[in-house]
Amino acid sequence: MTRSSTNQPPASIDALTRDLPPEILSTLSELRALIKLAIPDATEKLNLGWKSLNYHHPYVGYFCGLFPFQDRIDVAFEFGILLADPDGIFDGYGKQVGYVRIRSVEGIPRAPFQRMLEAAVSLPADRAVRLALVRASARPATRRE
Repeated sequence: MTRSSTNQPPASIDALTRDLPPEILSTLSELRALIKLAIPDATEKLNLGWKSLNYHHPYVGYFCGLFPFQDRIDVAFEFGILLADPDGIFDGYGKQVGYVRIRSVEGIPRAPFQRMLEAAVSLPADRAVRLALVRASARPATRRE
């Protein structure tokens, strides 16, 4: 087993998921599989500080994260404010993040979710350019009911 410089074992996904109900665990597993299928070059990294699984792409870096809760999983798209949402899957926006709340495997909007993932890794590679586009965006922070 590889150890970090502090001689601590690497964190396991169990540290993130051990207290989640079975339905949320199934939903998390399905979302992970869908991301892997849609974006095969993506790498997954556990972030216990954020309590999330974060996805990085060689072209754009961090593009989305899965944030599991007891009753749902929030899928946060780093630059969601820049992504078209013709299917209306976003539940809300922050200053740059767009998020989708998923409550069950059946509630995953599969085709729109895949299109959103593909769009997220198709944004300009330069983070400074993406941030400039966010500053120029006129989309208000809203929430879907």
